[in-house]
Amino acid sequence: MILKLKAPLFIGIGANDGLAPLELSLAKDACAAGTTVEAHLYADREHNGTVNSSLEDSIPFVKKVLAGKTIASVCSPVEQPPRL
Repeated sequence: MILKLKAPLFIGIGANDGLAPLELSLAKDACAAGTTVEAHLYADREHNGTVNSSLEDSIPFVKKVLAGKTIASVCSPVEQPPRL
């Protein structure tokens, strides 16, 4: 599997995800391969709930990428508290 991407990669991970838990996330492997990764870990979220929870982070990420701004890699995300 090739994990080196030219474009930055956003990865949202649910802290309670039984299908793709943090330890199986591609974030660390993609970072190690040289990809710029912005990973986020969402508290109290399972696999299906992560997409909507990540919108507050993923939309600004896409806007920064499209504007040509630098993305700082976050390869080992810290759990973020649930948002209202």
